[in-house]
Amino acid sequence: MRRTAQLLRSLLSILLITAGEGIQFLWLAVWALIISRNHLYRFLLGHAFADSIFELYNELELQQLLNQFFERATYYSVAAYEEARERAPVSVARARHEDRRATVCESRDQREERHFAS
Repeated sequence: MRRTAQLLRSLLSILLITAGEGIQFLWLAVWALIISRNHLYRFLLGHAFADSIFELYNELELQQLLNQFFERATYYSVAAYEEARERAPVSVARARHEDRRATVCESRDQREERHFAS
């Protein structure tokens, strides 16, 4: 349980950072979670051999826990991303883009001033 909480906190911190920068990372994060779940499930199917009803029950329980983890990770990822987007009125990436555009305009104006001054 502690490991799950650490993984979720790490994922949420990454999503908060990317949301603050204006990156549309949400779809990528959800897709990555789905792919990870599918790979892990296929791995477990390939290495699981249920010789008794008890072992089969354990495999089904593991599958249920696996699905529950990834469903919660997806939910909290979406919730954290949306919350971060609502909190950031002006994204860092947009501000950087505007700064670059202002710098380009300034250098163009300086070139025009030099051209007309000579």
